Amino acid sequence: MLKHFINPARISPIIDIDYLVDVVLQEKVPLDQEAVITSATDLVVFLTNAATGEGERFHARNRTAPLMELFRATAALPVVFGREIEINGQRYCDGGLFDQVPLKEAIDDGFTNILVILTRPLSHTVKPTSFLSRWFARTAARLAGHSPGVIRLLGSDRERMKRVMAVVSGKVTDLPANVWVIAPPDDAVLATRLTNSRELLEETASEARVDTLAALERGPVARARA
Repeated sequence: MLKHFINPARISPIIDIDYLVDVVLQEKVPLDQEAVITSATDLVVFLTNAATGEGERFHARNRTAPLMELFRATAALPVVFGREIEINGQRYCDGGLFDQVPLKEAIDDGFTNILVILTRPLSHTVKPTSFLSRWFARTAARLAGHSPGVIRLLGSDRERMKRVMAVVSGKVTDLPANVWVIAPPDDAVLATRLTNSRELLEETASEARVDTLAALERGPVARARA
């Protein structure tokens, strides 16, 4: 199953999101879509508009788009999936392209307790993208036929992520919300987006349980101001 989903040796797509959405979520492990949509907890899916390069939020309970297409779009990584997903006449891709951790949006929506789950340690530093890395990413995106907004964002400096890391690392604490953080330790060896090793994936899941307990013991890294 893993090689169907992720195969670095495959020219295109390296990550097959269609297999994840159409086969895994609807055949092998069917998701009760109606239960998700009608849940008392609103599911908000964050996407990147491929044309404008701006982030957009979709509320599942509003039924403005098919749930499976929202899942397909939010997992549609540029280049490695190689396709943008059309929703209501617009094309979208991975929401993390615009904002990897939409903390500001959660605060603006009035949430007072926010859980941030990181795949990098709290000591992670967001470094400027080199000219060569930026050129390579944007050239690959052009060859894959991506839209202008996607091309512009690839390789851009992550100013939003820098602000998030300032909060989760404890440098910014004066917020209108409690912010909890689950993050791996500095020496953790974790799976990446292209990992298809079952052993490493299981080790990463085990590490995540340890990190979750540590986060609960640590408490919020930022507390709501009185």
